[in-house]
Amino acid sequence: MSPPNRLSVFFILSPDYWSHTAVAVASVLEQADHLDLHIFSEGINDRWFGKVQRLVENRDSTITYHPFDKALTEGLKECGHLGLSAYYRLFIPDLFAGKVDRLIYLDSDMVICSSLHELAALPLDDCVIGAVPSFSAQQNQKKAISLGHGKQASYFNSGVMLIDPQKWKQQGVRDQCLAFADAHPECIQYADQDLLNYVLAGHYKPLPLGWNATVEMYGQIDPADLEGCSLEELERARAQPKIVHFNGCFKPWHLNYRHPFKTRYTNLRRRLQKTPYLADDFPWPYLAKPLRVLQRQVSQ
Repeated sequence: MSPPNRLSVFFILSPDYWSHTAVAVASVLEQADHLDLHIFSEGINDRWFGKVQRLVENRDSTITYHPFDKALTEGLKECGHLGLSAYYRLFIPDLFAGKVDRLIYLDSDMVICSSLHELAALPLDDCVIGAVPSFSAQQNQKKAISLGHGKQASYFNSGVMLIDPQKWKQQGVRDQCLAFADAHPECIQYADQDLLNYVLAGHYKPLPLGWNATVEMYGQIDPADLEGCSLEELERARAQPKIVHFNGCFKPWHLNYRHPFKTRYTNLRRRLQKTPYLADDFPWPYLAKPLRVLQRQVSQ
């Protein structure tokens, strides 16, 4: 088993997400040391990875790249911007079984605002995973019907997961998910997230909302639609999120993106740009001003 003061965290990304993963990794390391970070992808930018390794220097942390065989996802349903790489996370926890007690998965479109050791210390109550459920009763009911698991269960976002890899392997979560994907592709809208919600419906540990503050939290909220939390809890998670998740098709690196925590992403990215080893990989701020000028000219 891993030493109690170390924590294993993994990311899975498509080839075009390397630069955004740098921001997520940097935000993780700002909050905690003693981390073993793992990046799984079907391809590596050797030059970029050599640079991002320097982020873990003097932090008693490590970062390791693992090639992932995309052939494992052949035949699975591709779901829009998610791509087939979203299914990779079904395969990874088995690799850590017997090696670590707790494993954290993070999407790459995130900024981490609290120590992940705090997340790892949360109880799982004998569940395979912990995840943040949807706070919308309407959304939960809609997804329960579309997945057809026949349970009164909340729907969770799989962008942040606290995982017990031993239980994951023992219960055959991967194989159960793949069996459902093969039998009912028509039910799948959000790739692995739907598969996990079908297999683990009613059998996962709900985590506090702040550990996966999705963009839905910052939209218009109907208090009558809240499920599993109070309006005060939701407001607290919105104001002081522990992890900000820029889920959806639009991201903080898009020009017209609006989000109260967008500056967390942009400020961190600019700090990375000021360092010699990352500056040449992040040229977009130098283009921001001419793009704004062009936008004003077009709109006139």
